[in-house]
Formats: sequence, C-alpha cells, structure tokens
Amino acid sequence: MASSSRRLQKELVDIQLSDSRTFCCIEFDQDNLLHWTGLLLPDKEPYNKGAFKIAIDFPVEYPFKPPKITFLTKIYHPNVDEKGQVCLPLISPDNWKPTTKTEQVMSALLGLITEPEPDHPLRADIAEEFTKDRKKFNKAAEDYTKKYGMKRPDGYIFSRKRRMQEDNVMTVLVTGGTGLLGRALQQIVTTEEARSNEKWIFVGQQDCDLMDREATRLLFSKHRPSHVVHLAALVGGLYHNLRCNLQFFLKNMVIFVLYFYVENAHVFEYSEFLDSFKPKKYTSVIPCNVFGPYDNYNLQNGHVLPALIHKTYIAKRDKAPLEIFGSGKPLRQFIYSLDLARLFVWVVRSYEEIDPIILSVGENDEISILEAVRCIIDAFKFKGEVLQDKTKADGQYRKTASNAKMRKYLPHFKFTPFEVAIKESVDWFIANYDIARK
Repeated sequence: MASSSRRLQKELVDIQLSDSRTFCCIEFDQDNLLHWTGLLLPDKEPYNKGAFKIAIDFPVEYPFKPPKITFLTKIYHPNVDEKGQVCLPLISPDNWKPTTKTEQVMSALLGLITEPEPDHPLRADIAEEFTKDRKKFNKAAEDYTKKYGMKRPDGYIFSRKRRMQEDNVMTVLVTGGTGLLGRALQQIVTTEEARSNEKWIFVGQQDCDLMDREATRLLFSKHRPSHVVHLAALVGGLYHNLRCNLQFFLKNMVIFVLYFYVENAHVFEYSEFLDSFKPKKYTSVIPCNVFGPYDNYNLQNGHVLPALIHKTYIAKRDKAPLEIFGSGKPLRQFIYSLDLARLFVWVVRSYEEIDPIILSVGENDEISILEAVRCIIDAFKFKGEVLQDKTKADGQYRKTASNAKMRKYLPHFKFTPFEVAIKESVDWFIANYDIARK
C-alpha cells in the first residue's frame, strides 16, 4: 500500500494545484488515501446547472488495477445506472494502463458525461431517448439536474469572457504580507501604484503556517498565483541573531524548502519522465537595512532603528536617560520601507534578469549609528540625557552595498530623505504604540 499511497499523494497534489474548474472540493482521509470524494462540474448543457458528487475508490494494487467511480448524486444519463455505477472505457480492466493518472480519468469522465455514448448504455431507455429525441432528452436531463444536482461552488461558474479576463490578470501572492515590507507593499499597490489588471494577495502567519507543507500547498492551490513575492522569514536584530543563530537558520531553511517544494510543484511543466522541465523565473533582491511603519520594535530582538525608536519613546515618557549600545561609530545604509516597496513593485513588473539585484540607497548615504540616534532624538524632540554602553558589541563596522545595477535601470529614482523617513516612522509608532509589535 505504501507505493500506492505515494502515487496517490503525488496525483492529489497535481490535481489540487491544477487549473481545473471541472473537478473540485476533493475530500479524503489522511490515513486512507484509497477513497476520495469530489464534485464534478460539467461545463456544457444539460448538466451545467448543477454539481455531481462522485466517489473514487482505488484498489490496494493501484496503479496496477484501475479505480472505481460511483456517482453519489443522481444523474439522468445513459452511461450511469440508478446505483451510480458508470461505464467508462478508460478504467475497464481490459483498457487500464498503470501510467494512466486520475486527472486523465476525470477528463475522460467529464467527456463521457457531456458527450454520452448511447451504443454502450447502462440505461437503455435513456439511451434510446437520447438517440431518437435529443430535445426531449436535454429537457429531462436539465430538469433532473436542477432537482437532484448539488449547488455549484462559488467561483466555479465562469463565462468564456470572464475566463479570458481572468487569464490577463497578474495575481501576486505576498508571503509575510503583514510585516514591515508587506504592509508597505499593501500601501503602495493600493494607492500610488494600483493597476486594474493586477491582484495582490497578502498573507501573514495567521493565514498560513509556511512550515506546514499541507497548509502551504493549499495556499497555492487556493490562489494560483502568477507571481510570488516571498517575504516570510524569521528576522531580528544583531543581538537576536547572535543569541539564536541556529534557530534562525533552521526555521528559515524549512520555510524556504517547503515554499520552493510547493511553488516548484505548482509552476514547473515537466515531461512524463521528468527528463526536461521549464521553470518560471526566480530571482532574489538584496536590500540594505529596512525600516518604517509596522516594524518590530522589540527592545531585545528588533533591528537597530525600531529598537532605538522604542527606547527613545520610553525614555521620553518616563523622563529617563536614553541608553544606546556600542560606540555608535559603525556605518550603515538604511532604506525606507515605502521606498523599498516601490522598488519591489518595479521588480515584479519589469525586472527580467535571474541574477539578484541590490536595492539600496547609495554608498554616499551611509550614516553612523550615532547620527541615526540624533535623527530619532530630533523626531521625538527628546531633551534627556543620552548614555552609551560601549561594552556592548558594535558588530561589523561597515557593510557598504553598491546600487549601481539598480541605477542603470532606475537612474532617476528618488529615495525619501533619511530624516523625513525617520520622522514619519516615529510619528507612526507614537500614534500606534498600543498595536505596534514590541
């Protein structure tokens, strides 16, 4: 049974990740994959006014023996009897081939339902009616479908025009969609960069656990994205990374591997023997240090700017000294989350290379941590004492990144001045202190 289970697991993923709108709502027992139920949705009259629940029972010897199909919903059809048994040549013992897949069986079943075969009937009376009086047959089948057929699920009744319109829509799935950059992307694509032919879907941890393969698979099956912006990750500041570097590595590797596994299954076209494949494009973007609204302001685990913003808020509120760690001398490049979001939108729409691209402010825009502290103090109008704990590690002195490649594409892109971006970030934090991540 182990071999049949592996085969059925693969086929189930293929069907659920396919673009089929004629077989859906598959139910199965995780402990017994040999029995499935699902809805068949014929797209032609007289059966397109309802849905038909069917059962698929696989033998233990599958794929060396064919599955059995039974209609659980009554149907007026010459090739389906009163007990729901169906005469489908593809799954007869004489015709069955182990290489035949369930998806092909469903396609053949749909073809039989929409194009009956009266020469091989299970119900001779209906076959005779189909042959001699097609109009009467169609009326009887349509009335029977309306009476006994199940309701078609929302989203599965598409006109030809709507299908064509949908095919032209770019569907972008953003994981990590409720974090710092995800929120910035939401703001940009719904305001200044909105387009009618794009559908952006933002999901966070509460929507899908990307460490769960089944949940991840279902996410992709539900939305069928044409593009994916993969932002979900465990992130943290210097000290959090130093304390938990193994946990960071393991969790992010699991998220990436499961994401790539499901995305791979979803987008790759492959031959029957996997001797050739044609993937969609993948690329990576490499930003410098990101900050802005909806950041993680945790004092222990946050990145340097949000942690400093939170510290300054508390110091001003409590009329206490502001303590910063390290010498303040290290130099860093910082990019405002809204600027980075604008660049991400450009990457999704226009960047054609597979090679990664650095998205960063210029090399001349490096500032020291101490300069960043002064900007935060100015934004808060903090007048208290500033203390430095120089026993704490500084981290690497400099991590300069070149944005020369980006500038070749976008020579006139304007970054928000650091002081302005800090002021907007501080104002957001003050206004949203109760709900901010901290």
